Amino acid sequence: IFVGNLVPKSYNIEIRKEGYLPWQKTLPVSPKLVTEARNIVLFPETDSKAPGQVGPGVKDFFASPSGKYLALLIEDLIPTISVYSIDSRSELLKFTAPGTFKGYEIGDIQWNRNSTQLLFSMKKHGQKKWVSVDVTRSSFTSVDISDAILTAKGLRDYTKNLANPTVTRVGWDPKKSDEIIFDAQDGPLDSMSFSYNLTSKTLSLLILDKNVPQEQIEISPVNIPSEKTLISDDGKKALIVNKNNVSVYWIEDIRVQPYRTAGDFETIYTAEGSIRDAVWFSKNNEYVILSADQKIKAAELDNRGERNVHTLSDKPAEKLFYAQKPESLYFLSDGILYLLPL
Repeated sequence: IFVGNLVPKSYNIEIRKEGYLPWQKTLPVSPKLVTEARNIVLFPETDSKAPGQVGPGVKDFFASPSGKYLALLIEDLIPTISVYSIDSRSELLKFTAPGTFKGYEIGDIQWNRNSTQLLFSMKKHGQKKWVSVDVTRSSFTSVDISDAILTAKGLRDYTKNLANPTVTRVGWDPKKSDEIIFDAQDGPLDSMSFSYNLTSKTLSLLILDKNVPQEQIEISPVNIPSEKTLISDDGKKALIVNKNNVSVYWIEDIRVQPYRTAGDFETIYTAEGSIRDAVWFSKNNEYVILSADQKIKAAELDNRGERNVHTLSDKPAEKLFYAQKPESLYFLSDGILYLLPL
């Protein structure tokens, strides 16, 4: 909407829609210039869309890189992981460890780069096993990676100098969806790094070259102390989360209103208590969704006039995830995973 022939001064603007929280802003209009407000979002009123339960007894959840799945860690005596489809909003698969793993604790849950496999550890009394699960099958197919690696052909040829090698520091190869990287370690100092291909079941020794050119090493463009740092989907800014405030650091110049310069740093929200989690509203990367002061809120980045900060839910949340398709917010509160349509 374009409104012309306005007298140069500041104008109070309000946009309303039934069932949604209003957007309000005071914007200045200068002679011969156009003032723009591009990123207007109306969020549903707190009481208009009550969050629905995805499932109780959820200890933690982990979103896939594709944003299509959530791996739910279920609180149970026997380790259980449920894979939830965001598209269908239903459980896709469930992995329950054999009864021999009763009392084990699942941890270190990781998705591979193309969201087809899960990797996690199961630990009990100092004993730790690593398991890989293929989520693309009609039922889970799991592989005890610890056993597969330790019995892999060639491991002992490589590790003759290690008396009793154990598998440590296991993680997905960031560039290969069917390959993991791990250390074979014997004591605090003696270790060797390997890659293991789950498809071909082949093992390779990794030679770490300390002379790799600096430009080939992937590092974060932000060097600001924080408890959590999230780069926006457009790569132009970083969300900096600390104990009681959420800030944004601009990585690149923003050449549309409100203008920003690379290196700008601004606190978006300061909590009376503590910030429990915060994520980008990645639909436009111009809002932050955060859990603070026993509520879930959405705060805009536009600092012209008064910043719009809205309460989305009166429930406290330990963890948040924003899904773009279908547009919704998932959050964990007191052992229950909730879904809030946006």
